[in-house]
Amino acid sequence: MHDSEERYPPPSLCHEGTRNIVICRIEGSYRNEIPPEKKIIWVHAPADYGNTAVAGTVSKKMESRTDLDFNPIGATCFFWRTSDERNSPRHFIITLAYQFTISIPELAPRIEAAVRRNPMALNKALEVQLVKFIVEPFKPLRELDNMPHRLVIIDGLDECINSDRHSRVEKQYAEDQERVQVRVLELIRILHSHNLPLCFLILSRPEPWIKRHIESKSFQSITETLDLYQVGDYLSDVEQFVRDKLACIAESLNPGDHEEWPGGVIQEMNTRHKYFGMHT
Repeated sequence: MHDSEERYPPPSLCHEGTRNIVICRIEGSYRNEIPPEKKIIWVHAPADYGNTAVAGTVSKKMESRTDLDFNPIGATCFFWRTSDERNSPRHFIITLAYQFTISIPELAPRIEAAVRRNPMALNKALEVQLVKFIVEPFKPLRELDNMPHRLVIIDGLDECINSDRHSRVEKQYAEDQERVQVRVLELIRILHSHNLPLCFLILSRPEPWIKRHIESKSFQSITETLDLYQVGDYLSDVEQFVRDKLACIAESLNPGDHEEWPGGVIQEMNTRHKYFGMHT
């Protein structure tokens, strides 16, 4: 979960005034500006390019909305390669179901009853858990079609691996990693197929097998893909970040002096970067 103890202190959010285009696109999809059949958004970017910051920022912005009388964030799941609790899909469905009992209060008694009736299902296949603890509790709800959608955020899909990787040869580990990540994608697709009031934001690196599966016929028709590297003006974002940090330094050195520092140096660097980018 995005606010869990294990993620404290939480990773940095997007710097103020940056990543605005991609964040607006995601929020726009929630407001049905993207075709309603595409209830899955996949945001991908190389390592250290800010996927997790985008996920955290979207979650925070959505939760702080004052124009809604419900929590638009249904659940979050942040995979993390080096955490034994967060680098495996074994808790994926239970994590979502638990958060649904909080974000969708009318689901709570139904999910709790499902666990009491069949506690052994907690140890069954994820596909069975999905049906028992999410799909079946949703179905009896009245006015299901009129229920507002909740956003489910899954960050770091490429960080979802098998915990026992050290006992495997490298090739087998790579194959298992591919298999387990595709399995999570299939769980999301199955949830989507039940027409529940849920939409999904998936963030990951563009690993070939993830890209290949999302571009498959069954997935492509229900997914909006956003390349974080191409969406928006990353040079402008970097400039905004550098200007703000330099302004903080200038203020600490000379409080009260509001003259921009270091003047036009940043603009000159930006111009040179664009020039060399065009001629290399």
